[in-house]
Amino acid sequence: ALLISAGGVMNSILMAVFERIPEIGIMRAIGASKADIFRIVIEESILITGIGGAAGIIIALIGSGIIERLLRGLTPYAPPGSVISFEPLLAILCFIFSILLGIVSGIYPAWRASKVSPIEALRS
Repeated sequence: ALLISAGGVMNSILMAVFERIPEIGIMRAIGASKADIFRIVIEESILITGIGGAAGIIIALIGSGIIERLLRGLTPYAPPGSVISFEPLLAILCFIFSILLGIVSGIYPAWRASKVSPIEALRS
């Protein structure tokens, strides 16, 4: 699942880079360095995975409450109290992991974007 999600993020960022080659060429032509382009692409990757990680945590919280209520309605001898508990440390670690996944899967697209020649990009 981690490899598939990393591949999905990498593919999304790589397609965004290919669609914006003329923009990258203009940025390079007016003075943006390779490091600036690399940073922009990595930040976009972090933003996408950060939003995805936060949305995943929120959906898990909502979904776990719904599933617990559903199971309590279906099972006559459910144990008292809450069966599913929220662990803030685990949620924070999952969010940090999603950010790290964004950084790792954004390196190749960022490297490709930083290698774009301004002249070649403006020609296309």
